Amino acid sequence: ALVALTWRDYPPASRRSLVGLAIVTSGLFLYFEFFMRLPSLYSWWKEPRYVLPLAVLLAAVSGIGLARWIAMVRGPARYAAYGYVAALLAFMSAFNIASVRADHEYWKQNRIDHVAQELAAVLKDRPEPTVFIWNDDLARYLAVHVGLNRTTFFERSRGEGYLQNRFAADGSSRVSPGSLVVTTPGQDHWSKPTAAADHWNLVWTDGHGTAVWAVPDPAPVVPMEMVNKSLSPPLSIKRAGLSRTAILPGQHLVVSLDITNAGSPQAIAAGVKCEGSTMELRKFEALSGTRTISMDLAMNVPPAAASRQCQLVAATDGQPWVEFGAIEVGSVTYLEPEADFSHDLDTERAKGNSWYRQDQSFYSGGGSVVAVAPFGPLTLGFPEVEGNVWVDLGVYNYGEAGSNVISVSVNGATGEIAWGPDSEVGVVHRVLALAEVRRGGEIVITVETVGQSAIVIDSVAISTIPPPLSTGSR
Repeated sequence: ALVALTWRDYPPASRRSLVGLAIVTSGLFLYFEFFMRLPSLYSWWKEPRYVLPLAVLLAAVSGIGLARWIAMVRGPARYAAYGYVAALLAFMSAFNIASVRADHEYWKQNRIDHVAQELAAVLKDRPEPTVFIWNDDLARYLAVHVGLNRTTFFERSRGEGYLQNRFAADGSSRVSPGSLVVTTPGQDHWSKPTAAADHWNLVWTDGHGTAVWAVPDPAPVVPMEMVNKSLSPPLSIKRAGLSRTAILPGQHLVVSLDITNAGSPQAIAAGVKCEGSTMELRKFEALSGTRTISMDLAMNVPPAAASRQCQLVAATDGQPWVEFGAIEVGSVTYLEPEADFSHDLDTERAKGNSWYRQDQSFYSGGGSVVAVAPFGPLTLGFPEVEGNVWVDLGVYNYGEAGSNVISVSVNGATGEIAWGPDSEVGVVHRVLALAEVRRGGEIVITVETVGQSAIVIDSVAISTIPPPLSTGSR
């Protein structure tokens, strides 16, 4: 108002500068207060800290206004005006300093990198030369607390150093025996390539989903059966055993072999043969004599739309591959249903939808869908499957007194999942087995019974192999 009252008292150049400042300030204000609130532009939404540039511009406008108010006052009263402005600035400074100090104290007690600090303390005395971690954000903080003289995030991006990416660019696991693996909330789940293998040893957990695992070298020996396979004279595999008979791409298992070598030590390659194509997975050395070799093996085969009956194979240099064990490599499809919905309930109702999007950091993929009464089906498409399938549904449990039931139909085969007050609060997983599903690619999820504040679906996974018995629906 003071700027407007004294507008004509200043030269054109000053007025042009004020117009430019007003345009920039108005543009930022409109962006943060209007455009960022449009439901269809939820990807533009930002945290409150992004509005800070507007504070600088508003401070400039306020300073100009106060200066003009002082200029309007004549005589001794101008000293009083100076005093009022000084008192106002002192009050605002004290208020802001107190606010910043309170925020600072809060974040000192609730550090955003507290998990990285705890992990660094765990890793400090560990002898393993490499730590594999998939979460980039956590790896950045962890590099600082482990010590930049020991590792950097730049080294991680190049596949070097102490903290390394758990997966290669093609999605294959880079985890090696004798290393450590860090899993974060939601990663240690049976249907994901990030699941910790059954034979890995738990080193530490914070009780909230973050854990450190040691990959044993050698791996524990698993039961073996007689196979009597000759690799090349005088080298042969007498017995072989696998820790799993079915596995998903990128996951790990144990392979145990009784090998007889009547000659000098030789290098052996272990691999997997699927649909006529053979991939080498790792190499190991067979020493002279009869020895048992047990090793961690990553099933680094490309994902496929259906399960494949594969063979584990071994060979010495220049010799053909020899089969010594069978394994089913399954397929899994991950669905994040929130991608098809907006955050605005009214917008979705106008479209005739019964679901809308809700984002939280603890959800898989950062988002979920919430059912809206009157409840309608949630229909999702995916690559075609047939035969036996297992549906893994991640739902949010509020811990309230009622029971909840959802029906799930895959290509017409239907079953139900339920959860209630006996389940832990937060995202819980329920696995539904469906037999003899006809060929197709459609899943329909319908709310049947509601016993809590809302029905929230976090994620959907459709697998052609069941969960391992040892982990259940972990």
